[in-house]
Amino acid sequence: MLIAANISVLERACDFVFRHAAQLCGIPVRSVERPQASLTAKVVLKTSRDEAYLSLLNLMNTKFDEFMMLTENITWTSEEIPQNGNENINEVIIYIETLMSTAQQILPMDALYKVGSGALEHISNSIVAAFLGDSVRRFNANAVMSINNDLKMLESFADERFLSTGLSEIYKEGSFRGCLIEARQLINLLMSSQPENFMNPVIREKHYNALDYKKVVTICEKFKDTSDGIFGSLSSSNTKQSA
Repeated sequence: MLIAANISVLERACDFVFRHAAQLCGIPVRSVERPQASLTAKVVLKTSRDEAYLSLLNLMNTKFDEFMMLTENITWTSEEIPQNGNENINEVIIYIETLMSTAQQILPMDALYKVGSGALEHISNSIVAAFLGDSVRRFNANAVMSINNDLKMLESFADERFLSTGLSEIYKEGSFRGCLIEARQLINLLMSSQPENFMNPVIREKHYNALDYKKVVTICEKFKDTSDGIFGSLSSSNTKQSA
């Protein structure tokens, strides 16, 4: 993160040096501020900055994977629902809060948005991947409710940080909560009293458009306890349609 921040400073320095050199040469400032006026060094710095962001996101995702370990930290056939969320989710939120606070101090706003959205999107993908994973062969409604509580905590954090960082004023068409949409739609479907509505193309496009059809098939096949047997027919219908 510090390397990315330093590169951003150097990019701004390039602009300053370019304008200053133009002034010393008697060249009008407006002519060097045109889009086609650029320095090779700045292009190289941008490439380096992009690489730094990519490395940062990869390191972040690796750390999140260590924290989450959903297949090990969640009791998938639990008889109770944790009231305060699973312990690991608190560690995840503390870590992303630390990342966001540091990024806000030293990175440009577009980079801050990349850090936040990249982290939350990876968490959302991890939740869906946990349901899909071979190590989770069955799960019940209590496990779904437990993850729903975790997801609510993440969504509250996402809303608060998106607003408090000022990103909501810049990215009016997007939000950090939107990065969790796949996990949210999956949990909503699993908690639904009418999961068969997923088979309706209009309803699916409106409420479950972020979900992959084949992933839903696989997940629903694992959700067949007596208390949630209504998913059995959905799973069967999905299997027939995909065939």
